[in-house]
Amino acid sequence: MTAIAKKLDARLSCWAPETAKEVERLVAEIIELADKDALDLVRSREKIRTTEKARAKSPNTCHERTRGLVASSKTNWAQTLRAERDDRL
Repeated sequence: MTAIAKKLDARLSCWAPETAKEVERLVAEIIELADKDALDLVRSREKIRTTEKARAKSPNTCHERTRGLVASSKTNWAQTLRAERDDRL
């Protein structure tokens, strides 16, 4: 048995049953993907998910601008925003 297999075997008995079942499910999924030579596809998909999550966490510049207008405006910020938009059109 390899070192990683021994480590996994030892840890499975220490973890909570739900955690152990989830780890077993994930390891089984990895084995199945490896048998199909599909691990590269999974890595690509994970990279896309990571990129999408990073984009979701970064503030949208349009929203930042609107927040800035609301916070600093002493006039009707909606009219100011519309006027700027109309100037671009």
